[in-house]
Amino acid sequence: LSQKLLLCLAESLCAQRCHKEALAALQKIKEDHTMKAAVLWCSFEIALLSWNFDKAEEIVSSLQSIVGESLKLTEARARLLVEHGKIAEARGILTSLEQKSPEAVHLLARIHWELDQYDEAVPMFIEAARLDSEDHRNFVYLGKHYFYHVKDTQKAVRCFQKAFQLNRVSEEAGSLLSDALCDLGQHEQNAKFLEAITNQLPVKRAKWAWLRLGLQQMRLGNATEAVQSLQNSLRADPDDRACWECLGEAYLMRESLGAALLCFKKCLEVDPRDLFSLYETATIKARQGLYRDAAENFEAALDVDPEYVPALKGLSEARLALARENLEQGLCGLGLENCQLAMDSAARALTLQGKLVCVWKLMGDICLILPVYGMDWASLKLPAGMQLEHPCDSSQGQLLRASQKCYMTALGMKPRVASLWHDLGLALWLEARLLKSSYSKALASVRNAVTLDAGQFAYWNSLGVLALSSGTESYALAQHCFIKSLQLESNNLYAWTNLGALYLLAGNVQLAHQAFAKAQSLEPTALRPWVGQALIAEKVQHDDTVDLFRHCTGLGNHGDAARAYAYWLCKQSGPPGFQDHGRDTLIVASDALSRTVDLEGGLDPAALNMLGLLLERQGLLRSARDAFRKALALPDQADDNIKCIRVNLARVLGRLGCYEEAIQLCLQTESRSRDVLRLLGFCYGKLGELAEALKVYEEALSKSQQLEEKEEMELAMAVVTLKTSGASAAKDFLQNRLGNKMQSRESLEALCCLSMLAADRSGSHGYVQSLMKLARSGTLLHERTAFLLCCQNFAKGNDSRQASRALSCAIHLHPDRGFLWSTLAQALLTARKPSALCCALVALALGEWSSHHLAMLVLARLMQGKAKEALRAAQKMVFLYPDSHSGWVLLGVAMSECRVVADKTLQHDRFLLGADTLWKLWSNLVQVHYACSHQRWQRVSELVPLVLWGFAGSPLVSKSLTVLQAFSDTLGKSASLERVSLSPLQSVVDSENTATGWQMLSKLQQKSRNYSEAIESLEKAKKFDGMEDKALELELCQAWLALRSAKADSSQHGELLKSALGYLNEALRTNPRCKAGHLILGVWALENDNGRLAKKSLERVIRFHEGGSSWIRSVAIHLLLLHYMEKKDTDALKKLIEMEQLDLQSLSLSKESTAQLISMGVLLMPHD
Repeated sequence: LSQKLLLCLAESLCAQRCHKEALAALQKIKEDHTMKAAVLWCSFEIALLSWNFDKAEEIVSSLQSIVGESLKLTEARARLLVEHGKIAEARGILTSLEQKSPEAVHLLARIHWELDQYDEAVPMFIEAARLDSEDHRNFVYLGKHYFYHVKDTQKAVRCFQKAFQLNRVSEEAGSLLSDALCDLGQHEQNAKFLEAITNQLPVKRAKWAWLRLGLQQMRLGNATEAVQSLQNSLRADPDDRACWECLGEAYLMRESLGAALLCFKKCLEVDPRDLFSLYETATIKARQGLYRDAAENFEAALDVDPEYVPALKGLSEARLALARENLEQGLCGLGLENCQLAMDSAARALTLQGKLVCVWKLMGDICLILPVYGMDWASLKLPAGMQLEHPCDSSQGQLLRASQKCYMTALGMKPRVASLWHDLGLALWLEARLLKSSYSKALASVRNAVTLDAGQFAYWNSLGVLALSSGTESYALAQHCFIKSLQLESNNLYAWTNLGALYLLAGNVQLAHQAFAKAQSLEPTALRPWVGQALIAEKVQHDDTVDLFRHCTGLGNHGDAARAYAYWLCKQSGPPGFQDHGRDTLIVASDALSRTVDLEGGLDPAALNMLGLLLERQGLLRSARDAFRKALALPDQADDNIKCIRVNLARVLGRLGCYEEAIQLCLQTESRSRDVLRLLGFCYGKLGELAEALKVYEEALSKSQQLEEKEEMELAMAVVTLKTSGASAAKDFLQNRLGNKMQSRESLEALCCLSMLAADRSGSHGYVQSLMKLARSGTLLHERTAFLLCCQNFAKGNDSRQASRALSCAIHLHPDRGFLWSTLAQALLTARKPSALCCALVALALGEWSSHHLAMLVLARLMQGKAKEALRAAQKMVFLYPDSHSGWVLLGVAMSECRVVADKTLQHDRFLLGADTLWKLWSNLVQVHYACSHQRWQRVSELVPLVLWGFAGSPLVSKSLTVLQAFSDTLGKSASLERVSLSPLQSVVDSENTATGWQMLSKLQQKSRNYSEAIESLEKAKKFDGMEDKALELELCQAWLALRSAKADSSQHGELLKSALGYLNEALRTNPRCKAGHLILGVWALENDNGRLAKKSLERVIRFHEGGSSWIRSVAIHLLLLHYMEKKDTDALKKLIEMEQLDLQSLSLSKESTAQLISMGVLLMPHD
């Protein structure tokens, strides 16, 4: 019984076309029942449903062996051949049958159907239906015949209904019935039919119904219900690409762009070259504003089908939107490129489909975009079919004519489209404005658009703009149009803005302000209402005018706003030397004006001149020079404008060091104004033509009216006098010129500097005191005064303590000034004080980020031995100032302190092409020094030829490097200095004959303990020019070598001591307060048993010491202590220990010496 039930279950499932479930049921039947005829017939049906024809043939063979030949078996064999596509064999089998059963007739009808013999097939289907009225298949084929071939949908519906009534699980009958009902327009009946099916069947078996129900709901506009139905369809088959596409369309209908995009991406995962999914993905991204991604997807769709017109149109629209974005951002090059790409795509679409109105309109929009943005200088390459018979003079006129041609072609196809008339009117208006002709054609075109669609507020707004452009006589019409537009759409930003512009032109400031305010309330980030408010503020001279224009530049690009903002900044800043505005403000203004200049093609000399001024105030001199040159090259300018631009260009060239070109420009102005004369004097002075500079400054002085101007010229003349006659003459000249007049800050500072240069300490002190009296007037004045006071103290014998004290007083008054902290850090660094680091860090926190200050910070950290922190500071300096050679060199030094190979860092100057020769030489020499200090002689041998190659510096440096090359080659070949033969090196030093070479040779001779030869080498080094500053060092070195030689050679002990004393006398005659000299003299005295001289010399070392710790002082104290102990001078010992605050730990004496001091009562026992 269970086997029979399983067989019944399998037959039921097979009839419902659930072949997988039916096969699972059959597999549960025991093996001894599987070869029964009923089981085999069921297996045959399942094999046919699953298209497993080989399995079906096996089953037929098994049935033949079990039941033998029969009509049913023959029909089964014929059915298998029909399903397998073997029509001729099946036809032969069926025609050979004498007795025709309903199944045989149905199969013969299907054979005729497959052979497209519909006239023979239909009667057979009717005969089969008469013989077996319960077989739904015959009614399905009859319905297909009426639906597809006869086009009688009513009869087809009845056939499909009959078939579905006979078999309610037939997917084919149900889907065809639904399609026929849709074809008849019975959408509601079709929806009810499909809803009934979906309510009766499970989700997985009603996929076709859910899919068609979703599509039907989309036709009826029920997007939400359609999404739910299509989601149920996907639950039945998650891999069906068609269902995903339909669900994406439903999401699009519901405006769920993100969900729709995910659906089409799912389709593309199945088939990356699916054209429809690629197109829809691109369309969705375009609607989301992702135009660049949309363009890429449209191009991918065109790779699949290069002639797909919707993708060409979509690509053109995406490129056009990208061009608008680029032009709004001031990216003119990208904007032009995207415009050309959009035109090329639209031209390809017109070549394929030249009768599409939308593509002609798109082509007109592309031609119109550059004239709308006022890009007179730009042009596009028009397609061959759009070339004009009579080309225009300007590229803008040619584009306008081409756009008119496109719109008129579209109007020829659809003459009653209002948007085409509107766009044509816009093109005619732009052309009339370019040619300065009548606006009548443009007005007529836009009036036609308003007539065709009077409810469109944008057309009324455009008609008002055209009327406003026509002149004051049309102001009433313009006002009427704007008000009409606002009546149709009250939240109309453009109409309110245009109405405000109309009132502003008419002189009604109050109404204009109200209209702009209304527009701002609708869209606070809209640019043009803010520009209108700024123009109103400028007209009424309001204090917020500049702030309003600055706000406009932050909202977007607007030429008038950028010019006005730049004008106000230039007007308020005064001369270029006075930068009242912050750098950020100047950057905002220059960027906005630069975008405007680029957009207009650099054809406005006034805008270029203002741009140059703004760039000059930022210190971007080369960019300012280029702007002034472009302005000067433009034609059709007034003479006054040309003179002004030439003066500005000459001033920038003077600051760049192009003095001759600046002089030529000043002379070309043919003006002898004070500004021109001042520039001429400056350039003549820089070129060394000092007499001509004084002459020009005298002329400028005679033309100066105000006291400040005269004083400025006198200061300039004093600078020229400084170059010609020296500091004393310049100081006397300035004092005579100023006389008894009230002296300003600048003059007092100049006199103070000249006094210091002339070594007039009393004069500089008096001027500094005068500046200190004026210091209460401002912070900047006090900073400069403190700086001069610091310089004065340094000039008085390098008095770093007084200099630091002056700067500290200034910092106590103004602790928030980073410049003062930086100057104090420099003074302390010069004095090698550890506190320099703290001051440098404070200055850094207060905003001192210059390369000079960062270099001081690196040096301060290195001085304290903080190598890792110095490395970090040097890395930050290089990051901020990659073109600074000092930064790279300090980075190399910091890395060498960290024991990291710094060669690559020190070589970075090779790619800094703007560096001068001295900088490069210095950096290369630092590399050589770094390699020498680490005794990497092979590296020195590689570096020195690089320095010497193309070397054009001092011949003395070249000779020294040649000697160093020889030394490094010799030392690189030997592992020990004692084994090095110095004779080849001595021959090289003799041939080159440089002080550096003799010093290096002396160093090696000392290492080899050839003290006499080392002394001779130093003696030869002293004879060279320029060694006077090093004479003291060399004499002390000779004295010390003579002492060491005396200890080593007892035979010449007395003679060498005498020689050492001679060197010491020369050294102390050079500098009587030399601590090292007195220390060596004390050692000499101890060696010569002259206790009195030893005591006197060592005590002088301690007395001359200025504080702090040093090894010279420590050695002197130790030797003096031993001398006192030897002489048993208890009082002197106690005085020395008390004065120097010594203890047992600091003395570092032997046990015997310590016991001696304790026994003498100089030191107490340790436990006391």
